[in-house]
Amino acid sequence: MPRINVDKASVNSMYSEDIIAVLQNMINDELTKDDEKVNTDFVDECVNALLEIEQDRDKTFAAIVPLFSKSDYLDIIGKKRSYFSRLNKTARAALVAAAVAATTITVNAAVEGITGVNLLREAGSRIQQTLDSWSGKNDEGIEQDVDNEGFGSEESTTAPVSESTTEETETTEPTSENTTENTSVTESTTNNNPTRSTTNNEQPTQSTTEKEPSSADEETTKQTTTETTTKRPRPYNTTTEAEPVIDDGEPSKPEKVTLKSLEASFDNFKFDYIYGESLSYDGLTLSAVYSNGTKKPVSLSDCDYTQSLNMNTTADYTLRVIYETCVVKIPITVRPDEETRGSEKCSNDDFDYLLTDKGAYITKYKGSSKHLDLTDIDGNSAYAIAADVFKDSDIITVYAPSVKKIFRNAFKNSKALSTADFENAEYIGESAFEGCEALESPSMSENATQLGKSAYKNSGIRSITVPSTLESVPASLCEGCSRLESVNLSNATAVENSAFEDCTALESITGLGAVKKIGSFAFYGDELAQIDEAPSALESVGDSALAYCKKMEIKALPSTVKEIGEYSFMYVTKLEKAEIPNGITKIPAGAFWGAHIKTLTLPDGLKAIEQAAFMSTVIKEVTIPESVERIESRGLYTLSKLKVTFEGSPDYIDESAFYSYRYLTFLARRDTTPIAYAEEHDIEYEIIE
Repeated sequence: MPRINVDKASVNSMYSEDIIAVLQNMINDELTKDDEKVNTDFVDECVNALLEIEQDRDKTFAAIVPLFSKSDYLDIIGKKRSYFSRLNKTARAALVAAAVAATTITVNAAVEGITGVNLLREAGSRIQQTLDSWSGKNDEGIEQDVDNEGFGSEESTTAPVSESTTEETETTEPTSENTTENTSVTESTTNNNPTRSTTNNEQPTQSTTEKEPSSADEETTKQTTTETTTKRPRPYNTTTEAEPVIDDGEPSKPEKVTLKSLEASFDNFKFDYIYGESLSYDGLTLSAVYSNGTKKPVSLSDCDYTQSLNMNTTADYTLRVIYETCVVKIPITVRPDEETRGSEKCSNDDFDYLLTDKGAYITKYKGSSKHLDLTDIDGNSAYAIAADVFKDSDIITVYAPSVKKIFRNAFKNSKALSTADFENAEYIGESAFEGCEALESPSMSENATQLGKSAYKNSGIRSITVPSTLESVPASLCEGCSRLESVNLSNATAVENSAFEDCTALESITGLGAVKKIGSFAFYGDELAQIDEAPSALESVGDSALAYCKKMEIKALPSTVKEIGEYSFMYVTKLEKAEIPNGITKIPAGAFWGAHIKTLTLPDGLKAIEQAAFMSTVIKEVTIPESVERIESRGLYTLSKLKVTFEGSPDYIDESAFYSYRYLTFLARRDTTPIAYAEEHDIEYEIIE
C-alpha cells in the first residue's frame, strides 16, 4: 500500500487532531448518503488513515494512508472547505499527496527527500491551485513552490518539478487564467526533443497551435516558446551533464533518490497449506524499487513480517511483509488435509463447505433440522465432515452414504444421536463420536483405514469389529462404553492404552490370540470378558492392562513376554502358571497380585521382586535365584503353605516381604541374609550346603 512518511519536524508543523477531525467528518458525511451511493472503499481508507495516525501518535513520524482515488477524494473534500481551511499548508499538502499516490505511483519516502513536493508536481498545479483557493490564499492564481524545507513555501513562484515513474522527466505547470478547471498543461521530454501538449479531462488531446490565440494567449505562447527550448536537469545519479532550469536566477536543486515500492517474486513459494505444516517464506524474493528506476535486493531479515499463524484451523490468511513503509501482501490458505489443499470455500443456508475434486467437505452446520440427509450438497456429493461440525449438537439421525471422512470431534457429545449411517466411512477421527450415548452402532466401512483415539469413548455402541486393515486398536477407542458387549479385534496385533477400559458389560473378545501388545489399562475392569483363545504371541503387557479380568482364561504366561507392567495381571484369576522368561530383571509392583498362580518359575538374572508382586497368590514353592538383590514389601506375601529356596543372599528383604506364619519355610545357606531374617521373624528354616 502506498504511503507518505513525515518526520518529526513536519509533525510539529501540522495538527494531527485537525487531520483526525477532517477524516472523521469525511467518514460521517459519506455514511449519511443513501446506501447505494456510499463509497465504501473511500470510507475504509479513511478509517485506515485514522488507525495509522493513532498508532503513530507517540512516534517521531506520522503515516498518512492514501485515500481511494484522486477524483473521489477531491470530489468529497472539495465540498468541505471549512475542514481544510483549518489545516496549515503542510497538512493539506500531505493529504493531497496521499490521494494522488493512490492512483499514480507507489510512494515511500521521508520528508527530507521532499517526497511531498514530487507528488504535488506529479499531480499538477490545478490540484495545488484548488487547494489554495479552499484556504483563501493565492487568490490571484499565482502558483506556490515547495522548497526543500517543507511543503508550500510562499516565497517562491517556481513551478514544481517531479521525477517520472519512467526514465523520462515530466513537469506539470499551471495554465493561464483562461484555462478550464479540468485542463492541465504538461511538458515532456522524449529523446531530448521538448514538445508541448494540452490535455483536457473531457475533450480529446489537441495541440495548442491549432487554437487561435487571444491577446492573453499570445503571452502564454511566447512563454511556451521560451520554455520548450530549455533543457531539463537529469536525475543527479546519471552520467550526462544537464543544464539546470533557471527560475528567478536560482538553479533547480537535484532530485533525491527515494524508495517507491517493494516488489516480490515467487519461485516455488508455498501458498496452500494443510493442518500442522509450518509457515515458510522459501521462494520469496524481495526488491526495493527507487525513484530513479534502480532496484536493490532486500533480505527478509531486514523486514517486519508475519511469523506465525494458527496452522490447525481452516482459514484464508494474508501474510504481510513490511520494508520501511512498503507492504507486500501475500494470500495463503490453510486446509484440513491434502485433498482440500487450495480448495474453494462455498456456502448455502445450511452449510459452509470446501469444494474439492471428490465432493463437498462440510466445515460448518448452520441449519436447524435434527434429521440430516447428506447425500449431496448443492449437487455435490458429501465427501467429508470437518472437525467439530456437529459437536454438542442435538442431531438425532444422519444418513451419509457417500461420506468417506469424519474428522475429530465431529459429533462429540451429540447425546441424542441414535443413528449414524456412514457405511462407506474410511476415516474416523479422534473423538468423532465420543459421548454419543444413544448411538448403538459405529457404522463405518469394513475397510476403514483410520480409527482415531477415543473415537467411540463413552458412547452407547453395543459391538464393534475393528477393520481388518488396521493393525492397532487406537487408545481409548471404546473406553467407558458401558453397553459394549462384544469386540472383534480382527487382524490387530496391538491394543493401545485404555482401548476397552471399564467396558463393564463386555463379555466376548475375539482375536486376542494374535495380539503382541496390550497397552496400559487396555482391558482394565472388564470382569465379565472372556476370550476365544489365549494371547500366545504376547510380548508386552502395560500397567494394569488386564487387571480384574477375572474370567480371561490365560492359564499360563506366554513365553514370548518381554515386558511386564505394574499390576498388569492383577486378579487375573484364570492365570495359574507363570514361568517368567529370561531377560526380565524385575517383577513390577502388583504384577501378579491376586492371580491364582500355583506354579512360579523365576529366571536367572532377576534382580528385584517389587512390592506386592506376588501378593495373595497360591504359590506353594519357589526358588529365588542367586541374582536377586531385593525383595520389597509384600513381594511374596501369601497365605499358602510356602517353601522358599534361596540360592544366594539378597542384600535386602523387607520386614513384611513374607507372611510370617507356621507354614512358611526357608531353605538357605549358613550365615546368609535369609537365615538371619528367619531367625529374627521366628520362621522355620533349613540350612543347605
